[in-house]
Amino acid sequence: MKRFIRCMLLLTLVLGLAGCSEPTEENGPEISYRMEQRWLDAERQEIFRVPVKEDCKAMLHYTYTTGDADGAVLWLENDGETLLMDELAAATDESYETNWQVGQIMLRAGDNVFSLSAPTGEQVSCQMTLSLDEFDEDSLLTEQMDPAVLNVD
Repeated sequence: MKRFIRCMLLLTLVLGLAGCSEPTEENGPEISYRMEQRWLDAERQEIFRVPVKEDCKAMLHYTYTTGDADGAVLWLENDGETLLMDELAAATDESYETNWQVGQIMLRAGDNVFSLSAPTGEQVSCQMTLSLDEFDEDSLLTEQMDPAVLNVD
């Protein structure tokens, strides 16, 4: 019996550390966006907007493939201010939905615009899935959101 309890506690700990949890009321709604394969160039291409009433923190999770090419950049901007600029390392199709980047970001009051570009001057093929969670649901301006990306439980 002790062995069973230890195994269950260990399993619970491992799953908790792996981040295998569903969004709950405690960590707020989840917004997710899936971008099909497209070609990027130096011009930033908006992929989606997250309008919020007031500044709030959120967890950003994303996975992507670039057909093993360098040069893609993920941007997050609000009112002309760059909140995130992440140069994406080359990623193969096999890494898509297998390798996830995770980090805390700050969403500012107003429109938070996610976009992608390939500023190296060469076109880069990219496919991406992004999701946001663990933010205050009351801050989100859901009536201004694309209903296709909003999944509030």
